[in-house]
Amino acid sequence: MRSPSSPVQQPDQRSPALAHGQGADRPEDPRADGAWRGEEGTPATPPAPAGRASSCTIRVHQVMPAPALRAAWLNRILAPALAAARSGPCPVELRPTGLWAGWAAGDRSQNPDRRISITSRVVFMRPARIVNIYIHELAHELIDAAEFEIEGRQIAHSHDAAFFAVNLALLLRLDAVQFLTSERGSSWATNMSLYDLQDPPYCWEGSDHHEWIPRALTWALTQAHELAPTELTAETLAREVVERYWIWSREMKSEPARIALQKEASIHAAESRKTKISDLENDIFLFKSLAVVFGFLFMFLFCVNFR
Repeated sequence: MRSPSSPVQQPDQRSPALAHGQGADRPEDPRADGAWRGEEGTPATPPAPAGRASSCTIRVHQVMPAPALRAAWLNRILAPALAAARSGPCPVELRPTGLWAGWAAGDRSQNPDRRISITSRVVFMRPARIVNIYIHELAHELIDAAEFEIEGRQIAHSHDAAFFAVNLALLLRLDAVQFLTSERGSSWATNMSLYDLQDPPYCWEGSDHHEWIPRALTWALTQAHELAPTELTAETLAREVVERYWIWSREMKSEPARIALQKEASIHAAESRKTKISDLENDIFLFKSLAVVFGFLFMFLFCVNFR
């Protein structure tokens, strides 16, 4: 799930760890006033300001590297999945995510280091569930990065056929190496659903689902099954899918005009056939008429000559 409006702070450059956690409600500097640290014998919140200023307290949160053990645990789960998918890593930010298990804010102005936000409840999840969330959001990031590389600007795909193809291709690669098969008991590809294909191509915006979903689903399945077995990196695969997606979308956009031309050509061809058949029938009638006339004439001449 992407949430372009979600605030993303600048990354902490002091740690290369893959995972980042939610900071405590206190300043980073250990020398800061004890009243803010909530030390023993001091208030846990700052004193109310004097005068006519507001007496409310603003909770301040800070994103900071996760504890080493938690980061190592998450890396042990995700690193093999990335290797199987042949993809580079995107940092993880553990935070409350509301209704969604995770999201990826594709806008580089809001998410410059391409962090993937995953719910802080991740510690209660099974590894397969964590991998599925990460791969889903990684597909968003790969698509957005490919578009930015090709177009030089941000183009949101959300859950369209291009996203579906990339996400499915990454899951097919996990299936190919039987990643966590013993835990899942089923194919990774079965995680895909129409939730991942809810946005139509721009040429079909406003159309009913039954008009475009079969075509879009067929296209996405074809691309995923064709590209997943290749040696392409996930980044190159995403770029290939994006390039093919726009070619396909342009073909779909021009399809109504092409169908209209084909229909018009078919009508003209039918009319031409009808005219030719009518001319042929007229010729046959004329031939029959001439045959009858010449037959009677021959009989008349024959009778005259032998009288």
